[in-house]
Amino acid sequence: MVLHNILIINHHIFERRRKLKNASWIRRLDTTEVIQHLLLAASFILLVITGFALRFPETGWARFVTWLGMNEPVRGTIHRVAAVLLIGVSFHHVYSLIFTRRGRMQFRAMLPGFRDAGDAIGAVRFYTWMSRTQPTADRYDYTQKAEYWALIWGTAVMALTGFVLWFPEQAVKIFPSWIVMVSQTIHYYEAWLATLAIIVWHGFFTLMHPREFPMSWTWISGKMPLEDARHHHSRWYEDVVTGREKEELLDLESAEETAADDSPETSGEAVPEEVDTGEGKPAETDSEESSEKN
Repeated sequence: MVLHNILIINHHIFERRRKLKNASWIRRLDTTEVIQHLLLAASFILLVITGFALRFPETGWARFVTWLGMNEPVRGTIHRVAAVLLIGVSFHHVYSLIFTRRGRMQFRAMLPGFRDAGDAIGAVRFYTWMSRTQPTADRYDYTQKAEYWALIWGTAVMALTGFVLWFPEQAVKIFPSWIVMVSQTIHYYEAWLATLAIIVWHGFFTLMHPREFPMSWTWISGKMPLEDARHHHSRWYEDVVTGREKEELLDLESAEETAADDSPETSGEAVPEEVDTGEGKPAETDSEESSEKN
């Protein structure tokens, strides 16, 4: 049954990709950011599997992991290697935030503001039918900012407590002896918090949200359909199309046509002389039809 359902999900994932083949795109992540995310995801998954298997070795799924050859010593080694990988990716991320122009721009875009609080309240009102207006976002919305800063905090906490558990003898030479027990408790509950946050929060917005289901391709391609940016990140979309961040456009001509379609001249305030029917010739407007009848 699991394999059968995986085949269904896989079919819909690639069907969605096929339907977006001719869409206009906007750059969401550059190559470095895509690689960072891939390494982050891989290290996190390994840490979750090996960490909980070390904590609950008698569970059925942990025994299955052992059957695959990942016994306790192997799990311990993989856990530490994945931890080093995660910390290495984190340091590279911090480096890019400080020393690259794009990194500094991304950091500014991730800074929370009062408008994010208003957007959160507005979203709740919209989804409970108390308001007809859905808040629009800038480059990142309030959900993405909250998740990003939770990731920063969680990585720091897990790294610090993890080093204490990795080198307890050295830790007690610097800190009181209770630091090991406290670190173990914090490490355990933060692991639960991080895992649930990824499944419930990140998993929903990238996999289960009706707008993205069954999967957003952005984490692989680094690109977002221009229409998605226009509807959900309209303030960022305006900056890109109007030229302030035009380097993000991957299909400039199509984007300019989309922007022209949104202008007052073609939105109904003025009637165009010709309307393209998509069949290679313009359709006659109402004024032309009436003149011919007269």
